Amino acid sequence: MWYVIVLSFFKLATSPSTLPLTQIHCNSLLQSREEENLVSTLPTFSLHPLMTNLLLLLLLVFVARAAADLPGAWELLVADAGIASMHTAVTRFNTVVLLDRTHIGPSRKFLPENRCLPNPVHPHRKDCTAHSVVLDLKTNALRPLTILTDTWCSSGQFLPDGSLIQTGGDLDGFRKIRRFTPCEPGSFCDWEELQDAQLYRGRWYATNQILPEGSVIIIGGKAASSVEYFPPRKGAVDFSFLSQVEDNQMDNLYPYVHLLPNGELFIFANNKAVSYDYNSNKVTRNYPVLKGGPRNYPSAGSSAMLALSGDYSSATVVICGGAEYGAYLERTKDTPAHGSCGRIEATRPGSAWEMEDMPFGRIMGDMVMLPSGDVLIINGAQAGTQGFELASDPCLFPVLYRPDQPVGLLKITICISLTSHINGVSKPPAIDDPSYTRWEQRDNCVFNWVINNIETGLVNELDVTNAFLHGELDDNAEIYMEVPPGYSEEFDAGQVCRLKKTLYGLKQSPRVWFGRFCLAMAKNGYKQRDDVEEIVNLKKNLFLEFEMKDLKISIPRKYFRDPRFDFLAVVDWRAVVVGCETGLLECKPAETPIVINHGLTIVEGADLTDQGKYQRLVGKLIYLSHTRPDITYAVGIVSQFMHKPQKEHMEAALRIVRYLKGTTDYGILLEKKEDLEVDGFTDADWASNPNDRKSTAGYFTFVGGNLVTWRSKKQKVVALSSAEAEFRGVKSGITEILWLRRLLTEIGFPPRRGSRLFCDNKAAISISENPVQHDRTKHVEIDRHFIKEKLDSGIIELPFIRSDEQLADILTKAVNTKVFREVLDKLNGLRFMTLKAGTVPRMYHSTANLLPDGRVLVAGSNPHYFYNFKAEFPTELRIEAFSPEYLAADKANIRPSLVELPAKVGYGEVFEAAVTVELPVVGIMEVNLASAPFATHSFSQGQRLVKLSVETPAVGDGGRYRIKCRAPPNAKVAPPGYYMVFVMNLGVPSVAQWIQLVACIP
Repeated sequence: MWYVIVLSFFKLATSPSTLPLTQIHCNSLLQSREEENLVSTLPTFSLHPLMTNLLLLLLLVFVARAAADLPGAWELLVADAGIASMHTAVTRFNTVVLLDRTHIGPSRKFLPENRCLPNPVHPHRKDCTAHSVVLDLKTNALRPLTILTDTWCSSGQFLPDGSLIQTGGDLDGFRKIRRFTPCEPGSFCDWEELQDAQLYRGRWYATNQILPEGSVIIIGGKAASSVEYFPPRKGAVDFSFLSQVEDNQMDNLYPYVHLLPNGELFIFANNKAVSYDYNSNKVTRNYPVLKGGPRNYPSAGSSAMLALSGDYSSATVVICGGAEYGAYLERTKDTPAHGSCGRIEATRPGSAWEMEDMPFGRIMGDMVMLPSGDVLIINGAQAGTQGFELASDPCLFPVLYRPDQPVGLLKITICISLTSHINGVSKPPAIDDPSYTRWEQRDNCVFNWVINNIETGLVNELDVTNAFLHGELDDNAEIYMEVPPGYSEEFDAGQVCRLKKTLYGLKQSPRVWFGRFCLAMAKNGYKQRDDVEEIVNLKKNLFLEFEMKDLKISIPRKYFRDPRFDFLAVVDWRAVVVGCETGLLECKPAETPIVINHGLTIVEGADLTDQGKYQRLVGKLIYLSHTRPDITYAVGIVSQFMHKPQKEHMEAALRIVRYLKGTTDYGILLEKKEDLEVDGFTDADWASNPNDRKSTAGYFTFVGGNLVTWRSKKQKVVALSSAEAEFRGVKSGITEILWLRRLLTEIGFPPRRGSRLFCDNKAAISISENPVQHDRTKHVEIDRHFIKEKLDSGIIELPFIRSDEQLADILTKAVNTKVFREVLDKLNGLRFMTLKAGTVPRMYHSTANLLPDGRVLVAGSNPHYFYNFKAEFPTELRIEAFSPEYLAADKANIRPSLVELPAKVGYGEVFEAAVTVELPVVGIMEVNLASAPFATHSFSQGQRLVKLSVETPAVGDGGRYRIKCRAPPNAKVAPPGYYMVFVMNLGVPSVAQWIQLVACIP
C-alpha cells in the first residue's frame, strides 16, 4: 500500500503568486540560417556519438514536422511595399491604408512627379517619396499617398461616414487632424490636412474611440492627461486618472479604451482601470489592480474586448503580455517578457481579474478579433520593451485565444538533453540533476525551459506496511467473515469470525485507515502547514506509530516547486523498464501509448505469455496512470487480460513502456488560483469492446482549472445507441462533479457557479434537457431524471462542444498521433493554441488587421529611428497575410458565401442575409459584425465584434439559405459606421460584405 502525504495542497490551491516559474524562449529553427548554425553550436556531451547524432536528427525531424502540422498558413502579399507601416486600417472599399512617420528621410516608394515635399530634417532638400500608401486587396497593387505632417505615434478612428480621422503626431503634426476619405480602387483619394480644426493639446501616444453619437473621443498622450473630441468641443477636459497611474517610465501611453455596452468607457493604463462616464467627466468605478506589472506603452502589452452577444449587457476585456518594469529605464533588450493575461467582466459589479498564461511571454503583440469571436495574438518579441532597438527574441508563432474554452491545466513537455546553447539563447542555471540541462521540444518549436526554482518541495512518500490492518473497527460495527482456510479445525461448524480490525478487500478499510491515520496525526498536534522541519519530525513519529519505510528507491518523481505552480508526477521510465525486466533500455519511443484500431481480444489458441511478468508490468502501469492521464485508456485495455495474457497483449503493454520512454517529463501542472470552480469533459465510444460490445466512457474533471480526476472505464451494460452510451457517460461525469462540489463545500470552498460538463453528442444533451418521456429512454429513466434535476437546479450545465475540441476523446478510444498530440496540446492550454510560425520578425511598429476574407494582414516593423536594412532585425517592408485554420482547404465545403445583404440597416431592425453553402447546413449559422479598427503600437483602436440575434436559416429559391437577423439594439452596443458582416457556419466564416449601421433610415 502506497501513500503520499501532501501537507500543502490547500495552500497550493489558494495562495497568491509571488515569484516567476519559468522563462520560455521561442527561437524558431525554421529559418534556413538557423538550421545551418544548429550543428555548429552544439557542445560535446557524454552521450555516445551515435546516440547524439540520432537525437539531433530526431530533433530536427520533430521541428520540421511540427511546423507542418500546426494550424494556419502564411502568404506573401507584397514583397516590397516601399514603406514600413506604423499605422494600418482597412476601408469599406476593401483597400488598406498604411502610413508611417514622415520625417525619417526617403522611403522606397516614390510619389508621382511634381509631388515632392520639403524635408523637415534637411530643409534644403526635397522628399519625393511616399510615407503612406493604399493597398488594393484584389490586386495587391499599391498607390502612394501624400501626407504632409508627421504622424509619429499618432492615433485614428473611422467616422460614421466611413472616412478615417487621424490625429496628432510629432513635430509639425503635434496638433494636426487629418482625414482620409476612401474610394473605390482605381479612383483617386488622398490625405487631407484639416485647416478648420486642430487639437487643443498636442498629442502623440493617444487613443481614439468612436462614441455612440458618432463623435470621436481622443484620450491621453505623452504629457497630456486629458481628453478632447472630434468634431472639436470647447477645449480639452482634464482626466486625472492618467497622471495618477504614470510611473517614472510613463507606462500610461496609448491607454486601452473600450466602449462598454452601458455607454461608459473602460480605460486601462499601466496596471489599473476605471469605468469613465465621458458625459459627466466622472470615474464611476475603479477596477482591481491587474497583477503582472505595467501593460501599456512602453511596456508593450495588448488588449481586446471580447465579442458582444446575447442581450449585450455583458462585456469582457482581456489584457495580455507586457515588459518587466524597468526594462525601458535600463534600456535592456533581453529582459524576458511577461506571459500572463488578465480577463475581467467589466460590466459585472464586483468582478475581479481572472489570470491565465500564454504559451510564451510576449511584448508588442497585436490582438485581432476574428469573425469567430476568437482572438489572434500575433507579432511581437519575447524580451525587452518598446522603443528603438530595445527588444530581442522575436516571437514568430501566432497564438489563438479561444475565450469560450476552459483555462489550461496540463503542462506537457518533451525534453531532449542535447545542448545548453542554440542560436544565442542563454544556458539554464546550473542544476544538480544533469537531466535538467536540456532542450524542450513541443509541437511547435524548441524551447529553453529555464527553471528558476527547482527543489524537492514539501512532498514525501512513505510506505505503511499492512496499512489497512491498522484500522480498528468501531464496536457498533458488526462485520463477519468466514473462517480462513487452514483454521477450520479450531472453530465449531457454522461459526464465523467477527472483525475487530479492517482487512484488505473490505469496503470500509480505506475510510477506517484514514481515521486511524488522522488520530495519529492529531495525537502529535499536527495541522496542515508547510514546514520542512515538521515533516521530518512527523515522519519520525509515524515510524514509531506504524511499521513503515521511506520510499527512496521507488519509481522516482520530480516535484517542481514555485509559489504559482507545482509540476507533479514526472516519471523516470528507466525505473519502469528495469523494475519490470522488459529489456527495453534502448528501445525506440512510441508516439502514442496504443495503436488505433487495436482490436485487442482473447484469441483461442494464441500463444500465451508469462502471466506473472505481465501482471507485474501492468500493475506498475496502473500505478503510473494515477498521475498520467495520457496512458489511462491504454492501461485500461491491457488490464482486461490479466487472467489470460497472450503475446499480443504483452506487446501492447510494452508499447506503453516505449511511449513512457519518449515522454519522461509529461506531468500535471497544478496552478494556484483563487477560483475553485468545477468543470469537466465527458465522452463515450459506443460498442467499442470487441468481446462484449460494451461501450467505453471517460471523463476529465477540473478544479480551478487544474486537472484533479479522470476515468476511463468500460460501461457495465450494453448500450443500444451511441446516444445512450454518451448519456450514461454524462451521468458518470455529473456524479464525479457533484462529489467534488460537495467536498469543496465541506472544506470551506463552496463553488460560486454551476459546473460545466462539456459533451460532444447533441442527442445525449437533448435527452438530458428534454422533460418529455420517450419510449426509447425508458430503460434509462432514473438516470434521465437525475440529470434533468441537476440541470434544472443550475448546479450542472451541459454545453455542447465540437468533437475536435473534446478532451475526453483520448480516454475512450485509441486515436492517431495527430489527434493525440492535439488533445495534449489543448490540455496544456485550452484557451491558447499555438499556430504556424511565420519567418519574418515583426516587433516595434508592426500592425495586424482583420481582412474581409477572414485573413489577417500583417505589416511593418521598424525597430530603428531611421530605416535600417542591415541590422539584425531590419526595417520590414514586406506585407503578409495569415490564414487561420478556419480557411483550410478541408473546410471549403462548409464555408458559406454571402450573396445578399442590405447596404444599410438601422438599430434594432430585422433584416435578411442570404447565403449558399456546398454541404447542407446543420444548426444555426451566426451573423457577426466586425468593425474596422485603427491598428497602431499593439492596440487596435475601436476594435469590436458583435454577434447578432439570428433565426434558423430557411431554404429559399436556388438553394439559398435566408437568415433573419436583428441589428444591434443601440449605438452603445455598436457605434454608427461601416462594419464587415461575416456569416459563420460551424466556425467557418464567409467572405464579409460591408454594411452601414445608422441611427435611422430615411
